[in-house]
Amino acid sequence: MKLKALFLNKMKLIKKILKEGKIKSMSGETGVGSTGEAHLAILEGKKYLLRICSDNKTSRKYLAYYHKFKKYGFLPKLLEINGKYMLFEFIEGKMCDEEETSKTIYKVGRICAIINKFPAEKDYKIKKNFLEKLKEIKTKKIISKELAEKVKKEYNLLKKRVDLKYSLDAGDVTCDNFMVDTNGKVYFVDIEAIKSNIKGMGIAKAFSTWFKKEDEQKKFRKGYNSINSIKFYDKNYAKLVTLIFFINRIRFKAQKGEQDYVKRTINKLERLLETK
Repeated sequence: MKLKALFLNKMKLIKKILKEGKIKSMSGETGVGSTGEAHLAILEGKKYLLRICSDNKTSRKYLAYYHKFKKYGFLPKLLEINGKYMLFEFIEGKMCDEEETSKTIYKVGRICAIINKFPAEKDYKIKKNFLEKLKEIKTKKIISKELAEKVKKEYNLLKKRVDLKYSLDAGDVTCDNFMVDTNGKVYFVDIEAIKSNIKGMGIAKAFSTWFKKEDEQKKFRKGYNSINSIKFYDKNYAKLVTLIFFINRIRFKAQKGEQDYVKRTINKLERLLETK
């Protein structure tokens, strides 16, 4: 009934914003993902987050996620939905920083654990095999043949030791996608980043790009463990998932022409391969 009630909403606010409000794309800004869906909407001096999805199917998917996680309270409140338009409350507070407090890191760990509790969707399929992606970036000379062979060897070795798990995953766990309100509550503001994926892919990104220090990772793990066991993310599992994450990012960023990011990630990849 809750889903039906939202769809039957009179949708006056969205219509009024589209007609009378000021709408500014937040594409390229922090905390809004990479699809260009997120917009800052202002009506009569009040701010809103207006997500303009590519189609109604996408907004329905986000709506299902919203209701799945609503009781946990880490997503901004959904105020209204009208077709591909979704209107969320605007969180008053601050974006998370590269150097965050222990309390915030702990809460981010909890959020990731909650999302990982839910199984991957039944129709989830891996779009492209890891070895195919590796071959692609080697063929395009984004990485050397020697490095590609080392990656392949390590991947095949780890696959024999690790049983990968799949679940819903936060995916894009970076400081840009979390906000702390004026009361210290932490929000995950990038609903589009929630996807079926390898369980722990978001942890790999967090530990590679945000929580790089050992004490930060311990605090994240403590937060995660308060909701769900993180024992699955042992040394071999972490190395395999991080290896997959690096190859995915190198391929993606190379396609976008972000060469500096590619070089930095290749350096991280090489250091990862050196770890025992």
